[in-house]
Amino acid sequence: SSSIKLSYIIMEKLSNKISETFVAEDAEGAERTEIAGQPVVIFRPNKGKVVGVTFVVTAANMPLSKYASIINALNSVDHVVLGIYVNSITLNRNTHRIKAEAISQIFEEIKADFRVNKFDIVGHSVGAKIALLTAALYDEQNQIRNIVALDPVDQNPVEFTNESQLKQVLGGGSK
Repeated sequence: SSSIKLSYIIMEKLSNKISETFVAEDAEGAERTEIAGQPVVIFRPNKGKVVGVTFVVTAANMPLSKYASIINALNSVDHVVLGIYVNSITLNRNTHRIKAEAISQIFEEIKADFRVNKFDIVGHSVGAKIALLTAALYDEQNQIRNIVALDPVDQNPVEFTNESQLKQVLGGGSK
């Protein structure tokens, strides 16, 4: 029918607009690559010995270029920055855990190259949630040195926001 066709045209235009709007721009000096099967943007310090590795995990659909001041500050103190872009179009609850696990896997692959044994994470919004999940679920070797969680969002898993669920997960109480 004509209403279905009109809906299809509207959805197609919306889809095109979304794909144009939510482009993962890179900040200046970025090197796109793939590590552990995940797309990563690497920002290297200009000089000096690498003293640390920091992951910057974006808010949903926020380009890494919006984090240029954080990236530049970290590079200025000889940190390699690994940018992880979070695309909300493909994001679902399971993707949070997949990205969290990927951060751990990426670090395992690059730590020898940069001669470091610990890393830091700066996460914003859903990126902060992913940072916290990385620490909670995939840091068995205590390799995370610091996490900066800027405005963490989302109530999944409920253990992060529901005290009775947290106690249950930790084995200290009932629902």
